[in-house]
Amino acid sequence: MEEVVIVGGGPAGLAAALSLLEEGVSPLVLERSAEFGHKACGELLAEKLYGFDVGELVRGSVERVHESLTVRFHGEELRFSGMKAPGW
Repeated sequence: MEEVVIVGGGPAGLAAALSLLEEGVSPLVLERSAEFGHKACGELLAEKLYGFDVGELVRGSVERVHESLTVRFHGEELRFSGMKAPGW
């Protein structure tokens, strides 16, 4: 099994994590702040951006990432489920 570390839990880092999870790889996502996914400029992504339907691309993706999110903090493992990301 390959080991992957993703530095940054913003939209791009979480998208990378989701892609890896779909391929059967469990990445380690390192994030320095207390919240994941809350880095988009202006707090929100426009539903239509540069001709792409961003809403369709991310709909459900955040929930899938959060369903499998595990946080390790000072040796303790925390699991989150049903978490909703800000702005989605």
